[in-house]
Amino acid sequence: AALEAARLERQMSSLRESIADQQGRLSGQISHLEAAISTDIEPKAGRVYELEKGLQAATAEQAELKTAEATLAGLREAAQGLSAKVQYLGDSSATLLKEMEETRKKFDMLGEDEAVCPLCQQPLGDEGQEHLTLEYEAQGKEAKLKYQQNTEEEERTKRERSELLAQISRQETELDRRRRETEAKIANGERDLAESHQARADLADSVKRVDDLKKLLESGEFASEERTRLAGLDTEMAS
Repeated sequence: AALEAARLERQMSSLRESIADQQGRLSGQISHLEAAISTDIEPKAGRVYELEKGLQAATAEQAELKTAEATLAGLREAAQGLSAKVQYLGDSSATLLKEMEETRKKFDMLGEDEAVCPLCQQPLGDEGQEHLTLEYEAQGKEAKLKYQQNTEEEERTKRERSELLAQISRQETELDRRRRETEAKIANGERDLAESHQARADLADSVKRVDDLKKLLESGEFASEERTRLAGLDTEMAS
């Protein structure tokens, strides 16, 4: 009888240990879920409004970048206009220089012994030579003045274009930086917002799971097979 009682006691002890193990596992699951809820799921679920506002701000910033891009396009167009002006002034100066050279040649020809009229090719008298000399001098001075004015304006335009190109370069660099930052904000915001919405769904499921596990633990309805066998052994021991 003593041996039988010892055998039964060993079985009952093993069953109690099994029930205790299952109870511990349930408590561990509850603790793990509660920790996940408080440290991860709940904080993520609570960020939906914050993330939506951040995403709206990033989207608005993206719209502002389009305005900045349009402004930059206007500056590029202005720079192209200045380049065209530099080209025009350079061409005009080259034409004036050629005109001055031709006028100089005509002026030098008047000093020859048998100077002729450039139109009728007839010999010029003293009065004709004097008239053409004054005319060529006037033409030369006017062309020289225009050439100097063109050259000065060309240099001013080149400086203006250089300053504008430097401004464009700075704004392009800044715009590229802002564009990359904004694109990253939107991509990260969309990802985090999706995670936050998922966390809301997970939160409801996790809270329900914790409640179910707590009810199961409190009711003692876990390890039903072990409890049934333990009750049978209790009855056997009592008989």
